[in-house]
Amino acid sequence: MKQILIVGAGGFVGRHLVQECKKRNIEFFEITRKDYDSETNKLRPNLLKDFVPTSVIFCLGPTPARNLLDMEINLLLAFNMVEEISSWQIELEGFTYISSDAVYGGNNQLISVDTKPYAQDLHGAMHLSRE
Repeated sequence: MKQILIVGAGGFVGRHLVQECKKRNIEFFEITRKDYDSETNKLRPNLLKDFVPTSVIFCLGPTPARNLLDMEINLLLAFNMVEEISSWQIELEGFTYISSDAVYGGNNQLISVDTKPYAQDLHGAMHLSRE
């Protein structure tokens, strides 16, 4: 049975993923901003308990990167989350990172696999760095 871990379930994309999982009767676990310890930037202990995901969808962006401190927090949070998932020693079927069009300048252009990144601000640079 598929079990999806949605990291960033409280955000715009995450909320829609949660709705879609509910519609399709897919078992999922949501992680939102409140599930992180703001002092350590890590998940609260024993959060997942017995939930063992088969796939992870990472769409967490706790704050737009308006300055270097925001960017550092976002990058550290992503690093800690990936490190934590790696420590579970489970084999995932998939890990999907949902980024932002800010990586491509955010100018509503059609994006394809051949589009070159062009981050015009710290927010775009943060997403590109997390990719």
